[in-house]
Amino acid sequence: YNVIMGWPRTGIIRIGGETGGTFNPPSIPAPPTPPSPPSPPSPGSSIPTPGSIDGILTDSINFSNMVVEYFKINLESTVTNIYGEAPEKWYYPPALVKCLIERGVTTNTNDDFGVFLGEDNKIGYVSSNRKSGGMDDDIYNFEILREVKRGKEVLFITKDKYNGEILPNTKFTMNGNSFETNEKGEYATTVEEDVNYSLVVDKVDYFKLEDSVSTKTSTEDAFTKELKLEKDPKVSLLAFITDAKTNKALDGVKITINELPSKLEIDKYTTEATGEYRKPIKGKKIGDKLRYFVSLEKDGYLTKTTTFVYEIKAPGEIKVNESINLSLGKVEVGMDLSKMIDMKPIYFDLGKSNIRWAASVELDKVVKVMTEYTNMYIQLGSHTDCRGAAAANAKLSSARAKSSADYIVKKGINKARIVGKGYGETKLLTGCNCEGNVKPICSEDEHAKNRRTEFVITKLK
Repeated sequence: YNVIMGWPRTGIIRIGGETGGTFNPPSIPAPPTPPSPPSPPSPGSSIPTPGSIDGILTDSINFSNMVVEYFKINLESTVTNIYGEAPEKWYYPPALVKCLIERGVTTNTNDDFGVFLGEDNKIGYVSSNRKSGGMDDDIYNFEILREVKRGKEVLFITKDKYNGEILPNTKFTMNGNSFETNEKGEYATTVEEDVNYSLVVDKVDYFKLEDSVSTKTSTEDAFTKELKLEKDPKVSLLAFITDAKTNKALDGVKITINELPSKLEIDKYTTEATGEYRKPIKGKKIGDKLRYFVSLEKDGYLTKTTTFVYEIKAPGEIKVNESINLSLGKVEVGMDLSKMIDMKPIYFDLGKSNIRWAASVELDKVVKVMTEYTNMYIQLGSHTDCRGAAAANAKLSSARAKSSADYIVKKGINKARIVGKGYGETKLLTGCNCEGNVKPICSEDEHAKNRRTEFVITKLK
């Protein structure tokens, strides 16, 4: 609507009135001792034919209802005088013009924006009404700091990580921008060279994938990026809580599960009449190892704590009862504490009765229960397998029972509440018999069952 005019080398560009019209700029103050500067067009003169020119914005001034913007022209670096030589012709850079406003005269109030890039593809100009400008509309210069390249073509393909199956209509983001693959699981686009792109892929029934792609390392103009998603195996825990004596389902059992080693609580649940506990596990994959600390509590029953460790080998339900004992026992006379709490077998060195460190960990569990139930009395019975002389086994088991009971007393339990007794091989749990010339036919597992320590409740008062 308005025009820009100026000298071909160093001089001043002015934004004036309509093409072929007139304008009345104010007088321009001369710089100190200027070398006979050429005079700008006089008021009322016609504006010359537009041409082309480069310019850099230096100032903007509003004169009455006319916007006049001053630009310093720098076409020849050898010319430093602001006025330079006399103009040979007028120039008009069309890409720099944008609805320059003659306030109160024009009826067009819309802004037109333009961009101009020089032949060197490094320096250019843009018209804008951004708030940082001096006037309502200004022209800004810019410099391209690095080479602008055409870019590279990349084909994204979404697949299942394990079976290679194509995953169609999969949404993903690239540096925050959203895209979606087609029915063939493909999305083709052009990306800028020498740039790193972060990728995030989300799809129902699959784990979120965070990946990246870089055009810095690829020497090809076109390449393929496969996005391989791992399917959620839908793993869940399945457990049944039962009575240790009747083996019937227990309701009202408070289950608390904490992840190890962080001890972060991941679930808390109270069983119903079926005694069933079922819990989907999110974020776990095939090959991951579960480590949980499990606590079971019910009024009238002895609280049980145990550790559950399991490596996920296949999708589906994990049957917890196959790995740990989840039965609860009532606190009543005749019950064996070793079956009611999470106790491992107490082992001794061959032919010895001293308490090893591993055995002390298990005995501390008995101490904890007896501290909680101050009315509980225990008989600690030590048993051996059938191998060896019966008399020697009786003597050894008595020594082991006594050392175990003494350890518990040293931990603060009244010695009247714990009695140690050695049974030797008189109460075998399996049908093993190896006395005299009889050769044992039992397996090592059967012998291990006979070697045990029991903590039977004898009195509650």
